[in-house]
Amino acid sequence: MTFLLSAALLIGLPALACWRGLPVWGLFAVAAATYAALALPVTLQLWALSAGAAQALQPDHDTYYVVAGFHGSWTIAGAMGLLGLLHFAQARALGIPAPRLLLALFWLFHLSLVLGQMLPRMIVWATPPRRYIDFPDAMALAISASAWVTFICWVALVALLLCLGHSVWHKSKRTS
Repeated sequence: MTFLLSAALLIGLPALACWRGLPVWGLFAVAAATYAALALPVTLQLWALSAGAAQALQPDHDTYYVVAGFHGSWTIAGAMGLLGLLHFAQARALGIPAPRLLLALFWLFHLSLVLGQMLPRMIVWATPPRRYIDFPDAMALAISASAWVTFICWVALVALLLCLGHSVWHKSKRTS
């Protein structure tokens, strides 16, 4: 059930910020803060696992997925923060307005990230016993779908960076 709450927060908070009129760099900042806030419980769980406290409560707990969730969540939070900083520099320091295309690319990038992270979790947590190995066919489908979503995410990221680079190059060409 926590993955539904996570998905709702990851989609809902940037959507609310977009509705309130935040620029694209602000949407990246909201998404980064949301990922960081959701990574904090995973960090605490990893700390408890390293201290041995959770092993006594859940002897069959799979530590690999906790560590993977820790690295994945903090990496995405950092990447979103960095992209937000780049777009902030574009908008404020260089005085270049963000094209409307950036908003569509942000949502394509962000939604593909959320969907790519949530697909395997939705399949596994849908029915007990909640172990990845118990659902080989469903996991094969989830991994295949996740690979396509990841490809869409990378295409959106490259397009975001190309759009940023093009606007900076176009601005420098006009000033010289």
